[in-house]
Amino acid sequence: MKGSNVKIMAVTAAVIAVILVGSFVVDRESGDMEGQVIILHTNDTHGFYDENLGFAAVAELRDSYEARGATVFLLDAGDAFQGTATTSLSRGESSIDVLNAVGYDVMCPGNHEFDYTLDTYLGYADRLEFPTICSNLDWRDSGESVFDEFVVIERDGVYLGVFGLLTPDTESMVMAGYMDDVVVTDPTEAAREMVA
Repeated sequence: MKGSNVKIMAVTAAVIAVILVGSFVVDRESGDMEGQVIILHTNDTHGFYDENLGFAAVAELRDSYEARGATVFLLDAGDAFQGTATTSLSRGESSIDVLNAVGYDVMCPGNHEFDYTLDTYLGYADRLEFPTICSNLDWRDSGESVFDEFVVIERDGVYLGVFGLLTPDTESMVMAGYMDDVVVTDPTEAAREMVA
């Protein structure tokens, strides 16, 4: 009896997955989306620009939704500057043009943005055509935020407030000395402050 229940559950899960994927594809290709607000989000892409869905697919999806009347916001939560031979050879610099071409609205760094040192990433962030934000990364000596803590984006009369958080494990995950004199503060407290 147990074996047949597992088979039924597996078949049911597979059918639901096919329906969900099918509805996503249909939704992408047709229909009026006037008045809808869509938030597209990526993270942990690790420099894989073309593999799987790839950044071209992200940009195409955004363009498709916008063409159908939706208001679209495109966010990234980090780990885009490290992970492939291309990003390693360029020390992450190759990601700048790709991310700019896709047209992100805002990004929060992940731990891998510091793999080539904080100073290196700060230089890259200056070249991005969208802001880098983080509400719980402070300079240790002054207590001031390294990045803007939040941003409010307005598009088509829609306002979206966005703040970013780093995991407290970031400092132990990044090579010693690569994050300079910064501290990752309590993300729960930072989130409370940002929401307020």
